[in-house]
Amino acid sequence: MTYYKSLSADGCSCNGGHSKWNLPSLQSDGTYKPGRWMPRVTDIKPCERGYHVFEHKDILQWVNATLYECEVRGETTDHGDKIVAESARLIRPISGCNERTLRLFAGRVAEDVLPIYEREYPDDDRPRKAIETTRRYALAEATPEELAAARAAARDAALDAALAAARDAARDAALDAAWAAMAAAGYAAWDAAGDAAWAARDAARAARGKYTDWLWEAIEGER
Repeated sequence: MTYYKSLSADGCSCNGGHSKWNLPSLQSDGTYKPGRWMPRVTDIKPCERGYHVFEHKDILQWVNATLYECEVRGETTDHGDKIVAESARLIRPISGCNERTLRLFAGRVAEDVLPIYEREYPDDDRPRKAIETTRRYALAEATPEELAAARAAARDAALDAALAAARDAARDAALDAAWAAMAAAGYAAWDAAGDAAWAARDAARAARGKYTDWLWEAIEGER
């Protein structure tokens, strides 16, 4: 079984906990030497004690700044969307999981649910423009100022939709689509990816597997 671990840019736990992980080291032949095994933790308990890793299917839940292939040893517990182990080590980084990839993925997910919003608000192009700016920024074709302006505009669109949704519960899906567009234009690419996919889940719950496949395709395409 292949497991994965998402960490912050400096190699620290970022979805709970404060561990500084032992990173793999690049060798002269281009391969990686695995990082040292992390100290053994006994009496493991999900969300409380132990090293938390995940399987291929759960990347949307945990994607963050960096991604590593890892392995575990000792006692393990399967908690559904994560595996908890007594010890773990990082095997190699997954280089395709980077800011550019995650911004482009976030924009793709937001664009997928955009028709839900535009059916309710056909004259409001703010979410669409936010998605377009997100994509241009990821490709180094837009400035940080343009990205910030697009995010603010998408946020305003989402808030406008929230007011309408308060009057009409049937418009909740349109609100989710607007939030997805705003998240796609967010400053932190990994947050944008997670938030956009999460919002899209509520707008199209059955498509979660599709978004998981999209993210892995984006990551593999960058390697």
